[in-house]
Amino acid sequence: MPYRAVAEPRDGRFPFALNTGRLRDQRHGMSRTGTLGRRFGHAPEPVVELHAQDMARLRLVDGQLAQLRSRCGTVVLPARQSDAVAPAQAFVARHWGDEFLSGGVNTLTSPAPCPHSRQPELKHAALEVNRAELPWPLLALAWFDNEAAAWQAGLQLRSLFTPFGFASCVPFGRERAGLLFRAAAAAPVDTGVIDRLCLLLGLTGPQALHCADPRRAAPGAQPPGQVPAPVRQVCSCFDVLASQIVATLIACQGSSQERLAALQRALRCGTQCGSCLPALRRLVQAQPLPA
Repeated sequence: MPYRAVAEPRDGRFPFALNTGRLRDQRHGMSRTGTLGRRFGHAPEPVVELHAQDMARLRLVDGQLAQLRSRCGTVVLPARQSDAVAPAQAFVARHWGDEFLSGGVNTLTSPAPCPHSRQPELKHAALEVNRAELPWPLLALAWFDNEAAAWQAGLQLRSLFTPFGFASCVPFGRERAGLLFRAAAAAPVDTGVIDRLCLLLGLTGPQALHCADPRRAAPGAQPPGQVPAPVRQVCSCFDVLASQIVATLIACQGSSQERLAALQRALRCGTQCGSCLPALRRLVQAQPLPA
């Protein structure tokens, strides 16, 4: 079949190519895997991945909000530097629909169908990317009795996306079920929205911890205590972190395959679904053999 160009080619106005590929530990629209907090250990929140050169040119650092605008719509997402994308490319996982992200990733994509399969061109769009100016941030999170309760609360929290220029709500946790609601706006939102948010997350009792900056009229401007450094989960099946793998590899001898087998015996990582095996092999190659 002869090559056909994409429906929305890049140009001077929309110089970025958006790729909406999949996440390693999620399936399709996340209608099932999206209810399990442990499935978010590898990719905990929606982000747009950009090349380091583009991040520097746009004056973005990891976590800052970027505005993505296509010919079809606009979405705001935290930016993250990635060596997996080339300059003038952007990656957003296709799983981040409007049940997890205000607007949803397909706000950006083209409905133009393939002339043969009639499927819409959802995996590519031409983008303009800029810094988003939303100086009023909000972060709220809470534990729930079970995953069903967390999921039901998440369904109701979607109604609170509207007042914000950016909002996301994702599950987290392994043995326990939690929800994380992150948002930002151009100006302080109505106190009724905050009250509703606290009610849905159960943040109204004496055990709830609140932090606000009244000078900026911003809830959560400073964390209420020391925040631990983020840790990278490699194996979601057995909740194995990169730091655990590196520490275990110090004592593993032999060839790369033998070291991988020893690692799997010790931590069980990569012995169930196998989706983390490529990452495990990279870690084995990156760690020098013990003296």
